[in-house]
Amino acid sequence: MSFESTEAACLRYDPNRLLDAVLEKTHSENDHILAKKLKVHIDVLHRIRSKALPIGASLLLWLQEITGASICELRQLMGDRRMRVRLSYAGSP
Repeated sequence: MSFESTEAACLRYDPNRLLDAVLEKTHSENDHILAKKLKVHIDVLHRIRSKALPIGASLLLWLQEITGASICELRQLMGDRRMRVRLSYAGSP
């Protein structure tokens, strides 16, 4: 799977597609090695793969650092088609 692929933008949300692409890009053999590179516990990746835990902003930034891909490319790979991300803690003016 290529980071330059734009067809991923049409696909439904699937964090496994993103993690698989990152495994390939970083030449990691499995999730255990990827978890070490990301400095997260393997359970975090397991929970993300089972869709019990969303990919947070900090993990997305770590994925960007180890792959060199843009945040936009990473979001497209996982099927996040939102044009704008809203802050959940933002209060009304």
